[in-house]
Amino acid sequence: MRKEDQNNFCIFTTALDYIEHNLCSEFTQEDIAAVCYCSLSALQKLWRYATHTSLKEYISKRRLTNAGIDLLNTDMTVMDIAMKYQYNSHEVFTRAFTKQWGVAPSVFKKEWNKSCGLFPK
Repeated sequence: MRKEDQNNFCIFTTALDYIEHNLCSEFTQEDIAAVCYCSLSALQKLWRYATHTSLKEYISKRRLTNAGIDLLNTDMTVMDIAMKYQYNSHEVFTRAFTKQWGVAPSVFKKEWNKSCGLFPK
């Protein structure tokens, strides 16, 4: 493996680990780049190349996937889950969740009987 490829792999896995360990925390794309010791533009290009999605979209989909799991497996309220995954309001969370899952969080919690593996790591 070329040195550049090894470096890119390390950057990608470091970014992935950081995101997955901090889904419930507030962070920016700049924070991720700093942890990876690379520029934000280099990280964004590498991420898009490897996943065919933007860094922002990946973070959002992972948070919403985990929120769906929490809705089904905990007694947390929709508002508590929205705050846990860094959504500033119930409305913003409901809009994003509905766009991603096709149903409102409250309906999802009561009626969902499918897999929650919508967007795996």
